[in-house]
Amino acid sequence: MKKRMIVLSVLVLLIFSASIATYANNSTNLDVQAQKHIAKVNERLSIGYEDIVKTYEIDKNNYIKCGPEDIGDLVNGKIVAIDNLDSTKLWDILVYDFMNQHTIGSLEPVILAKNDGKEILFMFKDKDGNNICLKASKNTNNQWETGKEIRKGQPILAITTN
Repeated sequence: MKKRMIVLSVLVLLIFSASIATYANNSTNLDVQAQKHIAKVNERLSIGYEDIVKTYEIDKNNYIKCGPEDIGDLVNGKIVAIDNLDSTKLWDILVYDFMNQHTIGSLEPVILAKNDGKEILFMFKDKDGNNICLKASKNTNNQWETGKEIRKGQPILAITTN
């Protein structure tokens, strides 16, 4: 009876070890596939961003690049100097106006904040490859004005699964 328990315990332990090894091998393969996919997405975003910068002839030295996740820090003056009185207006422009113009199928937007804090560019490539530039800039009365410009760009690269 005792021998059966020992044999049964060893058998259960072997089966458990084999299942963990199989799971670890499968998750490693998924991690490699996920990393390849992420690399392709990042390449796609980078190529799209460079096309936008080239299309609008932007001097990247005059701007700080950030993303939608940085809007809170941007309007609170943590990225460039923004007057506290302007933060609510700029928030409304970026979140309620510009983000609503970002359409499904477009590349993730890039936000370029001019070093002096007087101009914010919200840029993305739409699903048809057009480069969209939504601009918020300070006018002579120190008020935010907005504008939109669309220029033809390179098509969005497809992500292949290979």
